[in-house]
Parts: sequence; C-alpha cells; structure tokens
Amino acid sequence: ATWSLDVRTIATGWIQVFGAIAAALGMYYVGTAVGDTEGSGARGFYASTVAGRIFIFITFCYLVSQKFVEQQLILLAVLNLVSAVSMYYSLQR
Repeated sequence: ATWSLDVRTIATGWIQVFGAIAAALGMYYVGTAVGDTEGSGARGFYASTVAGRIFIFITFCYLVSQKFVEQQLILLAVLNLVSAVSMYYSLQR
C-alpha cells in the first residue's frame, strides 16, 4: 500500500501556521548569514531568533483572532514571545 496525503483535508489555517514557521526559519538563515558577514558569528543567529519569534507570536495571534486555527495556538504564541524577550535580554549582556 502506498501512503499518500490528501492536502484538501488540511485546514487553510494550519497551512498558514506552517508558512509562518517556514518564514521564521528563513529569518534565522538570513540572520546567520548576516552575522557571519559582520564577523559576529552565532550572535547573528541568536538575534534573528528574536525577530522570528516575535513574527511567529504576531502571526499566531492573528490566525487565532480570525478563527483560522484553534485557540490553543495562543499557548505556542506566548511561549515564542517569552523566548524572544528572554533572548533579547540575554543578548544585551
């Protein structure tokens, strides 16, 4: 038996969640490249996670507010915001 996935059964909101995560990962790659170019090494990656996690927070809150996804996604949104704030303060030291 061949396994297959019928994409018509995936809710649009969850496709948007995946898109937001993919965009954030893209931010991490760009931040890493910029950090390497500037000679700051891994700090560029860490800084880009702040922007990426804030982006995820905003996007997830929007998707929940528009009822594209379930309310439980707010938990992941808040965890990402807390992580972004924590990383931001760690980078300030």
